[in-house]
Amino acid sequence: RGAKGGREPIQQKISLTRDQYIRLLDRLSGNERVLQGPRSVVPGPWEESNKGVQQAAFVNRDLAVIVLNKEDGRQRLVEATGPFFPDKYEVVTELRTRIRVLQHETMVVRNAFGKYIIHSGKGVNGSASGHSFFLQPYEEIVVMRWSSFSEPPEGGLQQVSSINVDRIDMRARKTFYQYDVRTNDNVALRIEGAIFWKVLNVTTMLEVTSDPAGDVWYKARSTLTSAVSKVDLETFMASFNTLLTAAFDQADSTFYSARGLEVHSMEVTKYDCTDAETAITLQEIIEETTNRINRLQAQRSDNDVRAAKLAADIILEKERLRLLETQSENEKLAASNEGEAEGMAMSKSAQTFISELNASVPELNQRVELFKMHKQLENQNERTKHLAQGHSTLFMTAEDLNLNMGSVHEL
Repeated sequence: RGAKGGREPIQQKISLTRDQYIRLLDRLSGNERVLQGPRSVVPGPWEESNKGVQQAAFVNRDLAVIVLNKEDGRQRLVEATGPFFPDKYEVVTELRTRIRVLQHETMVVRNAFGKYIIHSGKGVNGSASGHSFFLQPYEEIVVMRWSSFSEPPEGGLQQVSSINVDRIDMRARKTFYQYDVRTNDNVALRIEGAIFWKVLNVTTMLEVTSDPAGDVWYKARSTLTSAVSKVDLETFMASFNTLLTAAFDQADSTFYSARGLEVHSMEVTKYDCTDAETAITLQEIIEETTNRINRLQAQRSDNDVRAAKLAADIILEKERLRLLETQSENEKLAASNEGEAEGMAMSKSAQTFISELNASVPELNQRVELFKMHKQLENQNERTKHLAQGHSTLFMTAEDLNLNMGSVHEL
């Protein structure tokens, strides 16, 4: 019974499942206790629960909890997998998701003492294929403001803005630029192109600058402006890429290394005169240069065609020479064979003729002379036959006729 004879209120029994808990506060003493399931709980006469039955936080590989101890104000990170039940005077203040860093990325975290902690996707030894971590209590991800330079539109101006960067890409970067410069003959130019650079050392970068993209862009502008101001327009147009390469080679490289950066190259993709009259003249020069290059290319093509035709003709003539040489060899061989056959036939004819006269003409010399006379008559008959069959006219002198007739009389 109460002090005035009233009854104490009836306390309801509370049932807790395996993943539930209840926090009870004794109003009389101020003590606190936490009971977790599975069980049945009956609060004491002076106990009460402000939040009633609560669900345990489930911790896994991708989820952790931040727990606050109200006795000393400390916080701790709980990563042990499974349901988490806070102890007395402890409360779960935050659920934290695991942060994953790709191999080419780096993230920067600041702890409660202001110290930077570097999380690289390549790991400590530089050979890992990725990295993951939970933010510890009082830690926060460092978000930097980097300058962003848009690609200049055709005929327009480049836009400069800033972006939030919490993941640093360690791969090569491409930053567009658009600079207004003047040559030493006072020609105003607007040059466009791209700068290729990368972050090498994040720790060094954080110590010197919070905007490496802006530092690279403005330092490149200073280098390019200085290089262009030393040459005239004609020299710039003839060798602007060589000019830029030489300017960057001679530039102070400690500016980039002191910021943990490396600039690979700087390319010019376009340049225009900002003065209208000069721009017209420049356009005419460019058109004439283009036409000259086209004419030279056409002449080279024509020369190549002629050279190819000449080479083919030389090969053809060489093949013809080989054909003629082969035909000549064949004709010589055929003539030789034919001569040998005629010689053999004449030799056999002479032998037969001389041997048949062996009885009637005993002297060998006489038989040979008779054979010679026989062949001469055959030759004369053959020539006469050819003359008679043709339509040509034969003119002979009296001496030739008497000689021939005399030869006949002698026979």
